[in-house]
Amino acid sequence: MLTVKKDDVLLLLKSFKYSLEADGFSNSDLNFIDIASEKIKNNYTIRTEVNVVYQNFFTLNLIEKKSLSKETKELLYQLKKISNSGSIWTKINDLMTTNTWLGR
Repeated sequence: MLTVKKDDVLLLLKSFKYSLEADGFSNSDLNFIDIASEKIKNNYTIRTEVNVVYQNFFTLNLIEKKSLSKETKELLYQLKKISNSGSIWTKINDLMTTNTWLGR
């Protein structure tokens, strides 16, 4: 299982948001990243919140259909590694967690 520090993940999310803004996404569309960051600061599960960001980004990108820069793709890959880490029990828990739209 991948271990990550809270501060490292918060920095990664901040960099991801700035990179997406540079790719043409609006700040208001990226509100779910701020919500996840606040939840991580308040000791919510890091992996779960990163997974929510990862899922919500793909939903947003499906709607917006914007191309991503190389930097954004690299940051997205790092988020994917964090969101996919975990045991079989965390994966089963993810199946039972259905209300992840916009990080709520």
